[in-house]
Amino acid sequence: MRQISTLLSVAGLLAGFVVAISVLSGDEQGRVNLLYLLLLFVFLPAGGLLLSVVYLFRQSGRGLAGWILELPLWPVGVRREMLALQPGYERKYWLFYETQLLALAFALGGLLAFLILLAGTDISFVWRSTLLNATDLLPLLQILALPWRFWTDAQPDLALLQQSQDFRLAEPQFTAARLGQWWKYAIAAQITYTLLPRALLALVAHSLFQRRNAAAQKRPGHRVLHVDAMNIVPMQGKLAPLAGSVPEDYVMIDWANIPPTIKAALEKRFGQPGSFLQAGPLTEPEARLSNRARDVAVVVMVKAWEPPMGELGDYLLKVKPASSDAPGLLLPLDWDGEGLRPVKDVNLREWRRFCGTLPGGWSVLQAQGNAGAAA
Repeated sequence: MRQISTLLSVAGLLAGFVVAISVLSGDEQGRVNLLYLLLLFVFLPAGGLLLSVVYLFRQSGRGLAGWILELPLWPVGVRREMLALQPGYERKYWLFYETQLLALAFALGGLLAFLILLAGTDISFVWRSTLLNATDLLPLLQILALPWRFWTDAQPDLALLQQSQDFRLAEPQFTAARLGQWWKYAIAAQITYTLLPRALLALVAHSLFQRRNAAAQKRPGHRVLHVDAMNIVPMQGKLAPLAGSVPEDYVMIDWANIPPTIKAALEKRFGQPGSFLQAGPLTEPEARLSNRARDVAVVVMVKAWEPPMGELGDYLLKVKPASSDAPGLLLPLDWDGEGLRPVKDVNLREWRRFCGTLPGGWSVLQAQGNAGAAA
């Protein structure tokens, strides 16, 4: 998990550096649009903070880090480490913490690019607008500057704002030294609205995650993630048991849009399900299971070659809570144009390790023998 945190932080740092360089490079004359600067250093960070808080209060909120980690670009080793995360609140708080580190690294990359450009180039800050004039824009800039009102040199004034307004056909009348005075305002805005809030939220996220793990230690049979300083080290997970049959009465859930021919073959193999539900990350799930359906076995079909995702773990916790005594069976499937194929051993192990993290005793159901040893 240390590797995942490092990769996310490096990716955020590089992304922030590249984005800031592209915005701060300006036009062919080196002029940077002040309004674009406000968008990058004030409004986007404020919107990102709001989204982070919203995701925190959602039951299955993943945040930006969760979306990035579910991209099919990560190596197999990283995907397997993700399986060690306990589905539910532990994973949600860890993803919330990683999102703050990612955003903080992005902000540091932007600040680094800004300082490099200030030291090595001559930047002129201007602004252009068809609808606004200097008197319209000044109150907004003054409100944004209230947190650093003690820094007089970084406060906006009407004369500088009027001199900074750029017209397409106008001749430049002021030197870069005069227009470059906006850098103090830009630095103060970035520290106030990006770096400090993200650093504070990262500390809060770290504390929330530690408290959640401390509470989890008191629950019997619950595997805990340990946080060492800024790193997270998961304990080794167990492999869930294999199953070759299902009870006579069961509910079938399609998580991966299985072809009709494969579904027909499964019905011949396991029998007709009592009910069938369509679900998945790209579809809206049908009506929730009835109370009766929650008392029977649940079989969830997935694509064997795709890595288990956090969204699936959250869905399985809703379908079969830990308090339910009904069997939960995950059915990884592999197929081609001729029908079902044996699931590869590496994929079977991955799904067994995933089911081993789920509370309630989930098992992995096999439609056919696997391609290698499953031990």
